[in-house]
Amino acid sequence: MGFPRRNMQFPEVDGEGSPIEMVCDIGGQKYAFEHTGIEPFAGHVKLSASAGQRIDPIKQRLEGKLPFGEDFQLHIRAGVLSNLKKSDLAGVHATLVNWIEGRAPTLPIAPRGRFVLPICWEGPPGVPFVVSLRRSEPLSDVGEFSIVHEVSSSGESHSRAARLQEACERKIPKLLAWGEMGARTVLVLENNDIQLTNAQAVFDTLISLGDEFAEWPDEIYLVSSLFESRWYVHPLKVDNLGYYDLCADGREVYKVDPKVLADITGRIVT
Repeated sequence: MGFPRRNMQFPEVDGEGSPIEMVCDIGGQKYAFEHTGIEPFAGHVKLSASAGQRIDPIKQRLEGKLPFGEDFQLHIRAGVLSNLKKSDLAGVHATLVNWIEGRAPTLPIAPRGRFVLPICWEGPPGVPFVVSLRRSEPLSDVGEFSIVHEVSSSGESHSRAARLQEACERKIPKLLAWGEMGARTVLVLENNDIQLTNAQAVFDTLISLGDEFAEWPDEIYLVSSLFESRWYVHPLKVDNLGYYDLCADGREVYKVDPKVLADITGRIVT
């Protein structure tokens, strides 16, 4: 049974208490919420600006050509499309699209929000870089195709850890100050760049930072706000349950409408 929000406060604006984004009461329990975006890798602005010419044509040419009701992700190293000459783009796009069409139906299907292990990288004939095509149960009813850009340097994991550590260092102490006053603390991490962030990788990185923080918020969520019409919420921590425990319990992801106040925790009605 849900409860409405009451006694809403906005400490960052009001200047009262530790400066987090929102505090409210839900069913007799005080909740403290803090939100932060996960910064994308260096060069994302240039990549976003060139997406219409270098990335979107691949998606457009694959519309209606992949198995319906499944998700497909094409992972490529960041910058490989940006580094191509304009005169080579059309040919690489066509070759890559044909390869994806043939390869997609042959891939094993992972549970939604997960990947089949081990991750395989392949070099399609005629494509001057390696790719990793992945297939999974859909997050939406119809399924989607997306392109994920990964940092190619050997410091990828270190870079992700550094970004998350910096975000946690800024946000967690402010949340815990409210926790000491009896509030239940909730940290929301948001990814809204064209580069999709995998919830599994984010959770694994947070676990690797465990020694850096004496305490963690009661709840941690990753919100993927890439699409205007729908957001995806991945619970990463709820009390003593981590991402993998929540996946096993069927709580790995929620789809929400960003225009509607959504009950993602099971506690909020209005």
